[in-house]
Amino acid sequence: MLRLLVGVIVGMIVLFFLFGLCLLCGLIGSSVGGLQAPILFYTLEGTTKFVSIASLLFKFLVLSILGIMLIVNLVAVFSRWMNKQMTCFFVSLIVVGGLMWCVQEIAPLHSIMQFLPFTYLNPIQIVTQELMTTTSNSQVNFMFGTIILVISNILLMGIYYWIQKRSKEVVV
Repeated sequence: MLRLLVGVIVGMIVLFFLFGLCLLCGLIGSSVGGLQAPILFYTLEGTTKFVSIASLLFKFLVLSILGIMLIVNLVAVFSRWMNKQMTCFFVSLIVVGGLMWCVQEIAPLHSIMQFLPFTYLNPIQIVTQELMTTTSNSQVNFMFGTIILVISNILLMGIYYWIQKRSKEVVV
């Protein structure tokens, strides 16, 4: 339990550090923009409109935090399952990166992509509904993504504790 909690906390610290780094990079040569800055928002009909960043910020942060938790839980499961750190690192990198790419780029997966948690690891495409428009899948949205990520995190935590319990039984 403590190991997963530490992983989630470290993941959140890294996430907020990256947000701060992006803010600092954006400040070079300009000033801080307001939360009323426009961002392009897509609809399923194919029309676009501009909305303020403030209207999408909460959804973005929720999906970002749930996505970081998914990655932390997945790496924790892989680290319990594998003995070598480098193997765990490369398998985790290939699984997360590969599945993120596969879900968005392979057309036959577009019909089931709303059920795959790796669809929601790019939260800006979800909250602006860009991914929903480009794949013509109306079920790829914030609410469905939140549900899928929560269920996936619970399943991965259960698998983690099952592997941990099983490994203690085998050692004894």
